[in-house]
Amino acid sequence: MKRALQSKNKFKFVDGSIKNPGPSHHLYDSCVRCNTTAFGWITRTLSQEIAQSIIYFENALFRISDLLQEIHSIKQGDRSVSAYHTKLKTLWEELKALRETPSCTCNVKCICKFANTAKRNKEVGYVIFFLKGLNDQYNTVRSHILMMEPLPSISKAFSHALQQETQLTNPIIQKSIVLATTNDTANNWKENFAGRGGGFASRSRGKSFGQGNTSNSNKVCTFYGK
Repeated sequence: MKRALQSKNKFKFVDGSIKNPGPSHHLYDSCVRCNTTAFGWITRTLSQEIAQSIIYFENALFRISDLLQEIHSIKQGDRSVSAYHTKLKTLWEELKALRETPSCTCNVKCICKFANTAKRNKEVGYVIFFLKGLNDQYNTVRSHILMMEPLPSISKAFSHALQQETQLTNPIIQKSIVLATTNDTANNWKENFAGRGGGFASRSRGKSFGQGNTSNSNKVCTFYGK
């Protein structure tokens, strides 16, 4: 698409090099016509779903606003982790294309690493949006990732979520976890019961034996009087 626009000398209308003049400018009508032509070419290359979502937008600001709203509200729902991540990534990549990361424009070489910081902040936002949209059964992995310092990349967060999904959907793993938990509970119960039971039995036997001796020593024969 970029090559096609460049071949028609229309790419500068897309990358922002040519600013839209005011209605009173003598080139205003020509710019509107070129912008409409470029917009039509781009729209025809998009899928029907995406094309319908942008066909009524006159500039990128409206689309950016719409994308931000979609990203903030997207939820996993009945999607798999992979399908949910793909949907979010599609929206995020489109937002990145429309909203470039700011960079330093100083004449002197910058040493504050502003560009790296801005890029990192965007990545952190991406990870947070991804975790926020996961279903409730992923609360454990969500909390675990959010407690990491520094916050991992989206690739690592996605990998952790996939591992959790495997544990939730694999019946063999679920059965192993249940059996392990059941065995641990049973062993703890046996140890505690054996300790209490042994002491009770010993005390019971000791008490019975003592009572028996005391009872026999107090008995008196009615014939001999002893």
